[in-house]
Amino acid sequence: MEFAIANSRYTLAADTSSPALLPGLAERHAALQAPLADYDSERRLGRKIRYLSDATRLFGGAAVAVLDEARLAQLLSSAPERIGVYTCEETVNLRDDYQFDLCIKVHGPDEASPLLAPNTLANVVGSHFASYIGITGPNCTIAAGQSGGMHALQTALHGLVEGAIDCALVGGVEVASDYHRAAFAVQREVAVVHALVPAPVDAGLVFYAPRIRMKAAAGALELAQALKAEAQARFGTPALDAVILACGSALLDMDALCSAIGGLGVSNSLLPGERLYGYGESCGTLLAPGLAREVLWGDADLVRTHILGSQPPVLRRLGIVSLDEQGQFGALVMERRA
Repeated sequence: MEFAIANSRYTLAADTSSPALLPGLAERHAALQAPLADYDSERRLGRKIRYLSDATRLFGGAAVAVLDEARLAQLLSSAPERIGVYTCEETVNLRDDYQFDLCIKVHGPDEASPLLAPNTLANVVGSHFASYIGITGPNCTIAAGQSGGMHALQTALHGLVEGAIDCALVGGVEVASDYHRAAFAVQREVAVVHALVPAPVDAGLVFYAPRIRMKAAAGALELAQALKAEAQARFGTPALDAVILACGSALLDMDALCSAIGGLGVSNSLLPGERLYGYGESCGTLLAPGLAREVLWGDADLVRTHILGSQPPVLRRLGIVSLDEQGQFGALVMERRA
């Protein structure tokens, strides 16, 4: 089954300089600096949002903008049960957890606020947003570090294949509270949301469900072989015009990956996504399809500036590959037809 991205939105905040986070991409997608509270909450949410976590506000700002697309707005109004929300996150509620626990430790359990308790749960972002916006379809949260984005995509697309939903909102969010600054070396705040639908007959850009594999100490050769198999299965040829790496480059030897994908006849061109949108736990994989859209629709500057290997003469088929520290790796391919 083929899928299309009906609408996308990125929200960037705080320090976006690490390293050259989405230069140019943010502006072209009208990136939002405003939190969810700056939207017409009475019209769109209908309830007070003062107790929502920072992560939910950041994610919600992007997701509300995605739903402003005419077809999606109509679907939300007429059949909210046909929309699913799939998020990937892992550490977004560190501050809420510590503050809630500290309040109980210092003041006793009777002083714990039941309004703040939901913010300590792993699925707070997707669940709170769906509840406030009125989406009643499936809701799933993936907490799997850097592989979370691929898992969220795979789970969401399963719902579309089964016909359980007509649209899947797939997104991720990362925040940078004082607690995150103490625990992580790289600081940034970013949210990304894609609205995914079954590809219409006249779709100019399509992609296929990712395939996720597991191997201890997976390396460049395993990733190249996975891309080759995916391209062969989807297109009847192993060749891709370029490959986007949707994970931190510290996990791989870039020269080895370039050599592997070239040696297997997959591609001579590699885009290390980290150069474009920075290192991230789970958002990297979800930012990559947005980056692929830009590349496939002819943004030559992105390719010329950041590509490793040779410059591809055309850009019609792209592969996206991700990897995490545990050896989970996924491959996804996209194709421009128009």
